[in-house]
This record gives sequence, C-alpha cells and structure tokens, in this order.
Amino acid sequence: MSGDMNSRLSAERKMSELRDRFCASFEERIIAMDRVTVACRSTQSVEDFGALRDQCHRLAGIAASFGYSEIGERAGVIDRCISDALRQVENSGWKSAVLEEAESLMDAMEAVLPEAQFGNTFENTYVSNV
Repeated sequence: MSGDMNSRLSAERKMSELRDRFCASFEERIIAMDRVTVACRSTQSVEDFGALRDQCHRLAGIAASFGYSEIGERAGVIDRCISDALRQVENSGWKSAVLEEAESLMDAMEAVLPEAQFGNTFENTYVSNV
C-alpha cells in the first residue's frame, strides 16, 4: 500500500470510529432529551428550554456529518426556534411548538436507533467496498 492509501485508510478509520461513538450515544441522547423535554413541560422555565436548545445545537452540528441529515435538520429547527423565541419572550405559543418538534425529533432518533447501534462500522463499510 502506498503512503497516500495508508493515510486515507487511517483518516477513514478515525472518522468511522467517531461515527461509531456518535451512534453508540444515540440512546443516551434520546434519554437526556426526553428528560429535559419533561422538565420543559412541567416547569416551562427558560433555563430548561435553554438546556434543550443546547442539546439540539450540539446534535444539529454533528448528526449530518455522520449521515443523519434529517435528525440534524430537525435539531437545528428546534435550536433556532428556541433561540428566536428567547429573544421575543412575548410570543406565548413557542413552547408547545418546540416541545412538539422535540417529540418528533426523538421519534426520528428512535427510528434509526437500531441502525445507529448496529449499523455500518468501518470494517463493514470498508470490506463491502473493496
């Protein structure tokens, strides 16, 4: 193998390892998001909605990089919605709309959970492409 090929395989392997770690965290992310969504429903506090925004912001930033563009887009919508609403607190309907979107996002994450947990690893992807 040439040096370029080794470098490419090494970079692909590292990216695959990052994707695997991201995928392994799906269930944990769903549980954390569910917990903060429940808190948002019960307290309606700006702090809890800020915590939901932070989770969605991180998810939006990374999900598409690992092949979960729909989840990244949905998380981005929630992030922007909360950020916009917090600047205009007089809009009273935003909280229920955000919570509905969060439920939809968690449903989408649960739908890909089996794939994320047991899906494409570097070895599966590399071996099938060789």
